[in-house]
Order: sequence, then C-alpha cells, then structure tokens
Amino acid sequence: AYVLSHRYAPRERATGKPKLTVQKAADWVLVALLAPLFAISAYVAFWTPIYWSDSVYYYDGLGRILSIDGTIYSEALKSTVFVYGQPALLVQILQAGTHLLSDDRVGVLYAGFYASLVLMFAFLRWEQPQGVYSSFRRLLPSLPWRLITLCFATVPFVLAMGYVVASSLPGAAYFLGGVLVWKRFMEQPSRQLAVLSGALFAMCSWTRTEAIYFYLPVLVITLVMATVRPGVRRHVLAFVLPLLVLNVSLYAFILISGQLFAYTRTVPLPHLDLAIVLGAVGCAVAVTLLRQG
Repeated sequence: AYVLSHRYAPRERATGKPKLTVQKAADWVLVALLAPLFAISAYVAFWTPIYWSDSVYYYDGLGRILSIDGTIYSEALKSTVFVYGQPALLVQILQAGTHLLSDDRVGVLYAGFYASLVLMFAFLRWEQPQGVYSSFRRLLPSLPWRLITLCFATVPFVLAMGYVVASSLPGAAYFLGGVLVWKRFMEQPSRQLAVLSGALFAMCSWTRTEAIYFYLPVLVITLVMATVRPGVRRHVLAFVLPLLVLNVSLYAFILISGQLFAYTRTVPLPHLDLAIVLGAVGCAVAVTLLRQG
C-alpha cells in the first residue's frame, strides 16, 4: 500500500509542491486513529492462547511439527490431519517460521495481517482527484471512505480474526491486496503490477482452497479486457503465471509426499483448481497470439 500510494512522490517533489498537504495531514490523522486499534490487536493476540480446534490441529500444530522436523515429508506429517490442512500450506509455513522465533506468541502474526488488511483497505481504495481543485476540494471525496475504514477496522469479527490462528484473515489480506493492485493494473497496465497482483492471488490460493473460485471473475474480466486493450494484453501472461507456478508447486509437494489420493478426498472439487489455472494460461496465450497475428 505504501509503495503504490507513493509511486509518484518523486514527481511531486520535482514540481515543488509542499511536502505537507491537507490530504497527507488527513492520512496521518487516520493512521493516528487506527494505531490504538493495531496496538489492542497485538496485545490481545500476544496473550490469547491458541484454542480453536482447527487452529490447534491444522495450522499451529502442523506449523510446530514443520519447525521441529524442517520438512513437510516427515513421518509425523503423513497423516489425515496433515492432508486436511495441506490446502493452507502457506499458513503452516508462516506458523513454522514464527515458531522458530517465538514459542507461543504466533498469534501476533495475525495481528499483523489485521493491520495489513486495514491499511490496504484505507490507502489503496480512494482515487486521487486531479485538476485545479484546492486541497480541501480534493479531500472531500475521500472522507466517506476514511469513515468506512474506521468502521471496518472496529467490526468485532474483523478484530477477532486478528488473534484467531486461522487461514481466513491471511487469505482475505492476500485477496484484497490482489484485487486492489489488479484494479490499478487495469487502469495503468504494467508488468510490475501484473506480477504483483498475480502473486497476491497465488499466495491466497496457497492459503484458502476456495480462493481459486473467487479469482475466476477477476480472470474473466482480465481476459476480456486483454482482447480490447493492448496494454493489458501485453502483460496478461505475467498476470496468470504466478498462480500457475504456485499451483503446480503445491501439487508437486502433494505428489512427492504420496498423498494425492487422500488430498482429492478432502477437497470439494478435486483438481478443478489446477484445471482453472491451466485454462487461464491457455486463454492468455491464445489472446496474446491471436491479437499479435
């Protein structure tokens, strides 16, 4: 959020604009209002034990084993519990990395996801109006969304997910980031934005199994736009390739572990995610080649 929102900062400095504007002051006020919420989330996450059954078995438990054994192919992980948790492999890897640094304080990681989700919600949503308007006139369109951001950050369910060790909050953070960067990519096509958006969607697919179905509308819109907008068409492959790489990698892990049959029994629609990804790459290649021809 910070990098994208400050993408044109050097150009602004070159034009001699004042460093502190009304818009930037409003941003700092919003951050000051959000900071106590982030502090409360981190405090609660630090002291709340891991209690939910899915957290104990699928996420934290498997993360502990990964941190001890150092591999996902150990004998302790060749069980039905691991197979059920395997679609959230990224969460387990994050849990393992956190356990190497702290024994029982991994919940703080989810407070970080809460803060990330709120900040992306706040600073990547509103447009920056251009033209001859004054600073106050440019601030007005963003005021409702700043208020909505505060409402969103104080929703009890959202706050609670900041200390519950589960895959829902990381998946939401990755997916929201992917959608917001993808929106910027549709407006200002570039390879960097295409790869960043695709990578966020790909990480979401490693966090929540159903993320691939949420990705479908974005994929369809992107392919349609690629047929009519040359800028999108030039980078459509860069958008779909990260998801292909991570999806194929996940299947490679499952095949090597010898758990493919068990994995297909735990996923609602087995192998449909891989079919969607392969179809997306095929359509992207077809759009690129047809338009070039």
